[in-house]
Amino acid sequence: MKGRIDLDSFLSWFEARMKNSSIQVSHTFDNTNMVHTFVVKHDICVNWSLYLKYIIEHIFHKDLERKVEISTSDTTLTFRFSQV
Repeated sequence: MKGRIDLDSFLSWFEARMKNSSIQVSHTFDNTNMVHTFVVKHDICVNWSLYLKYIIEHIFHKDLERKVEISTSDTTLTFRFSQV
């Protein structure tokens, strides 16, 4: 990554990694509720969604010490977290 693990460096790395892998990522921010939403669209398989879910959960819980809400399907993964 960039020598440190914080929210900004993780998100920057994550978006770059997905885009370099030709995986579509969209990011929205709700100013009212201060919530970030990332939607990752891929054509790999449900197991890849589950693998990515595990990685994101681990980083958010263990390294960033933040709550994250994640949902998966065969071709998408969506995760949400609060700015505060």
